[in-house]
Amino acid sequence: MLKLKRFRSMADSYGGDLRRWPEGLRDQAQELLHGSPEARAYMSDALALDAAIQSTRKYEDALLPRPGEQNAMLDRLRLGVGVRITSTSDHRQLPRPLSLDLAAWWQGVISLHLRGMGVVVAGGFAVIAGLLIGAIYVPTPASGMLLAILEPSPIHILVE
Repeated sequence: MLKLKRFRSMADSYGGDLRRWPEGLRDQAQELLHGSPEARAYMSDALALDAAIQSTRKYEDALLPRPGEQNAMLDRLRLGVGVRITSTSDHRQLPRPLSLDLAAWWQGVISLHLRGMGVVVAGGFAVIAGLLIGAIYVPTPASGMLLAILEPSPIHILVE
């Protein structure tokens, strides 16, 4: 015997038309429909949902082109693409695939490598300039003031 909970699940899955339901459950569903007002109400909701889905399909199908029109549109599209291909091949050469252009690839690799080396060299010069400025800088000592303690003292790495 088919329970109401299972009936709802089957109606949600297969809809309100019992012909779409599995054969073994059709008779049990019919018996439940005769004896249960809840099952009839649920089946009526499922039929309403089926009708809404069907009307949406009809509307969407009406928007689609007919098969003859669809073929004509595809032919026109193919012709337009063919004309563009022949016109571009007459006036200019199509670019070669990237995998075949090894010389340009190597130029790009070398360019990136040299840019990286430039950053390293510039950073090295900045560090050396900072060390030289620090070695040359000699602050005048403040005599007996509290601020003399807080002033930076020179680094005597390169002086000695």
